[in-house]
Amino acid sequence: MAASGRDRARIAGDTVLGPNSPFRLRYIEPYAEAARAWLHAEAEVIDTTHLTPAQAAQQIAETVKN
Repeated sequence: MAASGRDRARIAGDTVLGPNSPFRLRYIEPYAEAARAWLHAEAEVIDTTHLTPAQAAQQIAETVKN
């Protein structure tokens, strides 16, 4: 499974790790393959794209409790 354009666009506009982070781009395809092959079936995947760090932490905590 190829990484989506949305994922690449998010990496390109990242202001924390910098635009087009070599680290993130290096792992985008292996992550997309893992997501397709097993990750989404075996784990609770939380999309944090539009969440603040505090909101992401809250979402993770709520998911773990349930």
